[in-house]
Amino acid sequence: MTREVLYLGPFNPEEIVRRRKLPARNPAAYNRMIRLAKALTRGGAEAHIVSTGVSLRIGLFKQILHRQQNLVVDGIRVSVLPALGVPVVGFLAEPLFLLAWLFARFAFHRSSAMLVYNATVTSALAVMLASLFRIPVIYEVEDVPTWAVTTGARSAEKPRLFQNLSWLIAARVQRPFCSRVLVPSRRFLDALNLKEADGRLAVVVSGCMDVEASAARIESYVSDRRPLKVLFAGKLEAEHGYDLLLGAIDELRREDELLSRFEFHVCGLPRKEDKQFEQPKFPNVFFHGFVTDSRYKNLLGDCDIGLALQKSAGLFQQTRTPSKAYEFLASGKLLIATNVGDLGDLFPHSAICLDLETSSQLAELLRHISRSPVDFVPVAQHGLDLAKKQFSFQTVGQALAAMVNLA
Repeated sequence: MTREVLYLGPFNPEEIVRRRKLPARNPAAYNRMIRLAKALTRGGAEAHIVSTGVSLRIGLFKQILHRQQNLVVDGIRVSVLPALGVPVVGFLAEPLFLLAWLFARFAFHRSSAMLVYNATVTSALAVMLASLFRIPVIYEVEDVPTWAVTTGARSAEKPRLFQNLSWLIAARVQRPFCSRVLVPSRRFLDALNLKEADGRLAVVVSGCMDVEASAARIESYVSDRRPLKVLFAGKLEAEHGYDLLLGAIDELRREDELLSRFEFHVCGLPRKEDKQFEQPKFPNVFFHGFVTDSRYKNLLGDCDIGLALQKSAGLFQQTRTPSKAYEFLASGKLLIATNVGDLGDLFPHSAICLDLETSSQLAELLRHISRSPVDFVPVAQHGLDLAKKQFSFQTVGQALAAMVNLA
């Protein structure tokens, strides 16, 4: 009999964001959840994603009550629960809708386990309810909540104080009720004080990708036939290395012939207050803004190089590994990355390390790649082979299935 795993988290497809007038969606959470759900399915479990589909700033809607919506996304069953389309009020009512839905679910259709993405006040209450029904809970820790992060110096990465305090408290309340922990980095184990004496099994899943590429994209690059295409995706902020990209472009533009060899694609939006990050006006630098999933997939498939430039001096340098780095490997891109999180394991065979974290070093690397692309084909191919071996749905699914069976 297939074991059903309820997967609770902020999973909001684009149509839900539009219908409910949500202020934004969390692409990182969306991608991580759909990929792990697919891996669970490959491992023999039946993943069922559950989302509350609400936020503090949900848009005021002519229909105050949003009905439950049952969807199928990439073959995965998704339930977006009822919600009140009223700012603040809808957010405060979120626990009531979720707890009522879970109570009915547990009473009449017992799940084998529940996987919870990160921690919120609502998820902590849901975890306690699951424990009453003796449903094993797996806590998926995507960010390590600490007092230092909550009260530290201002950072592009730091959430609002109230938001982070509630996150910190919820994580402390939620964790004792969870029998297993799923983390994206080995560094989380020390940060969470996870040891054998805790009696909990921690599984590390750094990357989880659908590896479809058969060859490294840069292998097809010929300088006199097309430009070398470079992709930067994510927050357009200094902490994510956006300033390094702009500086490298500025250096390359001084050599007109050299700059014409490249085509830069940038996905994401800057913070409104970051006036220094004006978009450079060059014909071969394309700013796509916040793109749809299908549009991003097309851009990803068409580029040769992927940039993961999160600063090693950032607020989460010890506990956060950019997931897009593994996404680039799985799609056959040549990865240029900084040495943060677990990415050090990839250098030098599967990725290129931007160890100095300067625009000049990035510009020089791009010059070298454009002049001698054949030198970098083995690195890109090794990265793709590594993704097939360690980060595929099949491999991750087996580890997740074992964790569910032990929970």
